[in-house]
Amino acid sequence: MGGLMKGSRIRKREAVITSVSNIKVIMVNVLQFVRDYWPLTLVPIGFVVGCYLDRKNDEKFILFRNKSKLFQRELKPGEEVTWK
Repeated sequence: MGGLMKGSRIRKREAVITSVSNIKVIMVNVLQFVRDYWPLTLVPIGFVVGCYLDRKNDEKFILFRNKSKLFQRELKPGEEVTWK
């Protein structure tokens, strides 16, 4: 019985070592992928950052326009605002 228990411990240890080596292989593959293709991420990241900054700028402009005397006037009955 002692030999049977010892064999199962060895198999468990081998399974743990195998899973750890699989994780290392996956990490190496991910790092290799990132190293090879990081320049391709610059365009989408730039697009997302540009959209974010554009929306923030629009919000600032709308707040300015709502406070500005140049853009304030009485709306005619039934007329909608143009700066939604």
